[in-house]
Amino acid sequence: MEPDKRRMERAYDAQAPGYDDAVGRGIRALMRQLLGDLDVGEAPVALDVACGTGISTFALIEKTGGKGEFHGVDISEGMLEVARRSAEARGIKNVRFAKGDAENLDYPDATFDIVISNMSLQFFPDKQRALSEMHRVLKPGGRLAILFGAGPMFQEVWEVLEVVAAGRPEHPGFTASVEEIKAMHINLDDTEALMEGAGFERLHVYARHRLTYSEPEFIIHDIPYAGCWKITLPEDVLPEVVDEITERLTEKGTGKGFRATWYVILAYGTKP
Repeated sequence: MEPDKRRMERAYDAQAPGYDDAVGRGIRALMRQLLGDLDVGEAPVALDVACGTGISTFALIEKTGGKGEFHGVDISEGMLEVARRSAEARGIKNVRFAKGDAENLDYPDATFDIVISNMSLQFFPDKQRALSEMHRVLKPGGRLAILFGAGPMFQEVWEVLEVVAAGRPEHPGFTASVEEIKAMHINLDDTEALMEGAGFERLHVYARHRLTYSEPEFIIHDIPYAGCWKITLPEDVLPEVVDEITERLTEKGTGKGFRATWYVILAYGTKP
């Protein structure tokens, strides 16, 4: 089952006001990993696809010493409003944030030296089309760098949500959203094939895998995935669903919190 774009837009609009406080530190840490293997060059023209509140965009700007021209595109106007306010507060003049769809980028061919996307590819319904669009807007010799949730990412959480959703057949959107989340995570072979299919060469694709321990409140309210299923439930039903999920996560937890798998893929490629 493919992710519903409108549902994703609504979910991120709802999360936007508290997004930076909830996950900003984690997104910045992931961006440091992504930038570690990327040569940004001097004064690049760069695009951040699914830029959200601009956390990754600002990290890229900092990496270049503020020199270059920067663009961020996202499906959520709520996230973009936060990004624009942040840019103004930081006094950054050479960045533009615009609403748009990763699968239909509103930029001419061969515009950018660098395209990045941090913790977003898993949410794109048509990953091949999105990567092909990123390839299209890159200049020859331009570099793509992406990091995204993949493989068994949080599989233990989805198993709990699956049980809770099965007990609520009267809310099929809830069940569908959990199925979408489970299906959105691809593996290394898939990633390589998609990158090659989009036309990228000189590929460097690898994964990072670890165990995490989190409190139920963080899983339910703060991780970006949470909005994907919460938005499907009526307001009068959501509290009781949250209570049940909290109870099940607590029951399965340890003294360190609920144990879940963390798995991300980093992928780099060059447009010939």
